[in-house]
Amino acid sequence: MDSKIKARSDLTSDVLKLLQYSSFFEDSCKIILEKLTNFANAAAASIAVVSGETLTSYEYTANAESEKLFSFKNLMSESREQLPAISEKLRISGVVYRDASSCTRDCEKDFDSMGWKAVLIHAVKIDGRISAFVIVCDDSDQREWTNDIIAAVCDFGKVVSGLLQSKTTQEELERTNLTFKTVVDNIDSYVYVIEPNSGKIIFTNEKLSSMFGEGIIGKEPEELFGRDFDGLIKSHKETGEAFEFYFEKTKQWFDVSFSDIHWVNDDTVMLVTLNDISDKMEYERRIENQVYYDLLTGLPNRRHLEKDFDGYVQDSRSTGDSSYMLFIDLDDFKNINDEKGHSYGDMHLKEVANFLRSFDGDGVVSYRFGGDEFIVIVPSNSRLEADAVLKDLKDQFNKEWDVGGNRYYCTASIGVAQFPEENDSYTEVMKRVDMALLHAKKSGKNSAATYQSGFGNQILRRIEIERSMRKDIMDDFRNFEVYYQPIVNSDSQKLEGCEALLRWQCDSLGRVSPAEFIPVAEENGYISALGEFVLRRASAQCKKWVDSGFDIKVNINLSVGQLSEPDFLEKIKRVIAETKVPYTSLTLEVTESMAMNDMNKMKELLGDIAQLGIRIALDDFGTGYSSLNCLKEMPLSTIKIDKTFIDDIVANPYTEMFVKTIVNLSHDLKMRVCAEGVEQKEQFELLKGLKTDVIQGFYFGRPITPEEFERQFLYSDIVVS
Repeated sequence: MDSKIKARSDLTSDVLKLLQYSSFFEDSCKIILEKLTNFANAAAASIAVVSGETLTSYEYTANAESEKLFSFKNLMSESREQLPAISEKLRISGVVYRDASSCTRDCEKDFDSMGWKAVLIHAVKIDGRISAFVIVCDDSDQREWTNDIIAAVCDFGKVVSGLLQSKTTQEELERTNLTFKTVVDNIDSYVYVIEPNSGKIIFTNEKLSSMFGEGIIGKEPEELFGRDFDGLIKSHKETGEAFEFYFEKTKQWFDVSFSDIHWVNDDTVMLVTLNDISDKMEYERRIENQVYYDLLTGLPNRRHLEKDFDGYVQDSRSTGDSSYMLFIDLDDFKNINDEKGHSYGDMHLKEVANFLRSFDGDGVVSYRFGGDEFIVIVPSNSRLEADAVLKDLKDQFNKEWDVGGNRYYCTASIGVAQFPEENDSYTEVMKRVDMALLHAKKSGKNSAATYQSGFGNQILRRIEIERSMRKDIMDDFRNFEVYYQPIVNSDSQKLEGCEALLRWQCDSLGRVSPAEFIPVAEENGYISALGEFVLRRASAQCKKWVDSGFDIKVNINLSVGQLSEPDFLEKIKRVIAETKVPYTSLTLEVTESMAMNDMNKMKELLGDIAQLGIRIALDDFGTGYSSLNCLKEMPLSTIKIDKTFIDDIVANPYTEMFVKTIVNLSHDLKMRVCAEGVEQKEQFELLKGLKTDVIQGFYFGRPITPEEFERQFLYSDIVVS
């Protein structure tokens, strides 16, 4: 091979290697120019890069003298002013000048001014446009550029073209990378990029770096966020759906999205973006609390129960064990609100909720259903049996509540329903437990009932009672009557008075027992109206008997609703003024639980009533929780011992001892004692021997109409043999 050809081949090979590893265009140009100058045995060489109308040159000179004359150095935009002819010629056509003889006169002057006698210029084109010039210069008058030198310059031009394209691509990549980084550094998101083969992080934005500090690059995401996060990424990768993730370390919620993108090196990578949605989640939590939690007690509410119920059913079906729903309704809670105010009632509801939370640790879940109603679910996987929960509830509601420094009793009625049955639904279970609750209330409150199939008819009856009662009350108490039961002196067996008792003959249901319709009236707010009806009717009847010459006292029952009315005292005065009955002819009866719930208020109100001359009797004594110390604080004239103690007084010596003690202590407190529910001669004789003052019960007579009462008792002496 010709030595010149080999030299050119070796030179070209050396320069082409620059395309494989060179990352700096400037360094590559210097190497090319040095080799080209040496190969051509020239004085100097330059690569001028065209950028718009600007030339940027890279030069090499073989010796110091040439360097002094080499005016292409730092050839920038001002090159047109320095070398106008050459610059214009290069810019327009990139003509190759083999020697000075082919120059125009203006160009020749430019070359002469620089001291060059021979110049070889090769235009480098990319996509048809001139991008650079390779220039070789010499100061010899005899210099002529040979073909091998021209070929070498052309070859080098191709190398420069490749380098320029690589440089342009690299600059674009760098600009793209810089733009990408600038953008992601300025968005309010946490961003990182994963190389898919290694699974390692190759890029993060500043926001993510500030969270974890330096050294994130090269780590796997699970090292930062944990295996749970990595598992979520993998499980959602097929669908590409975003997901929400809670990062325990920073206490933040993130919305995580990811997608495949082309990276700067054209590889496919995964871009992961984490948006902080903690505020959104907190807002949604507050909204959920408002929707699914009771704001007063903090317990889950009815909507929450509806949402949870299918889960309880599924758990029961999977375990094969039953779950239970307990429906709690506070007895006479309305009276607490009426007497003490709603703020006091709210405090009591919170106390009930706090007690129900005591079951949480055993898997029992409590809900505030609404108002004074609560639901307790004993699921199949609970550690407690439903019977044990029910017992704890009964025990708690039979104790005193301490609310705001006030101690009082508030019992509860509880309905129980078992589930699931075949094709059971939330609505069906609620129907059953509601029927059970109504049955418990019908049984006299402060009791519990488990659903049985026959309860459905009772519900229909209760609905009819409510409908008919409302209709009759609105129709001036049509079908309501006041009956009278005699109260007899135990020593003389003479009539002392009677108790006025409400009776109802319903058009559709016939005679309805007070034990059945009075609880319905209390729950539906009718009891105050009925109580005033009895007060007015009994006062008028008493006045009639007094005017007929009979010395008789009439006892009238008061309800909690009446005692809670702020103008009740004035209402009594108004009724008595209208009927003109003597105050001393009336005795008003209050139950033990009513009197004890708010001692200060009851003491004041009953004291004002007593000041009028009306007697006060304490009814149902023994069924509540009063103490004799409380009794002596009340302006009571009579204590009425409840029928439950009279029923077994003959057979049970402890009951006899209890009644004897009450009689003796009551007499010491200057109070009379009345025994209720006396039905047998043996009971009467025993009570008479215990010095019980008066007797009331079927033994002397049942409640009857005023006309029958007159015939049987007012116009005849009562002697029972």
